[in-house]
Amino acid sequence: MRMSLLFSLISLATLSLSSASAALSDIEIKVTREKLGEEVDRKTSKAERVATKEILYKITIQSKTFKQLSNLEAKYMVFYYDSKPGSNYDPEEKSQSGSEKIIALASNRSVEFETKSITLTSVSLDGGWVYTTGASNKSKDRVSGVWVRVFGEDGTLVGEYANPSSITKRIWKD
Repeated sequence: MRMSLLFSLISLATLSLSSASAALSDIEIKVTREKLGEEVDRKTSKAERVATKEILYKITIQSKTFKQLSNLEAKYMVFYYDSKPGSNYDPEEKSQSGSEKIIALASNRSVEFETKSITLTSVSLDGGWVYTTGASNKSKDRVSGVWVRVFGEDGTLVGEYANPSSITKRIWKD
């Protein structure tokens, strides 16, 4: 009697887990990084080489279901480190967020949109030059991750993408 009750509870838990993940598998999210431009300059000082790179992400959301999905909202966060040249402090982690409304996504179709662009800067001192603070003669901004979440019209999460996966341990900000 106890064994059959335990088996029934395990079966029920397995069924509820599989139905919850089925909704998440209706959407496939792909994210690719695009470089818009790159520039090298010596505007700030004759001893500093400043390189700036403007990037954005293209996000593709594809329906993996046989029904049309309506009133979706895709939200994203791009995390990056902003280093300060000549500073001994660790680079500050910042994030940029945005969203895109998707009125209708037909069966087995996809929609693509772009994030806002981010400018990443790297600064290096010429040979023989040092900062008076004793900081490293090189500093470089870098992206630390991207996180995308897609919500259905009732506000439930229907798809999620994170690269690296550990980025989801951060706090989501709308």
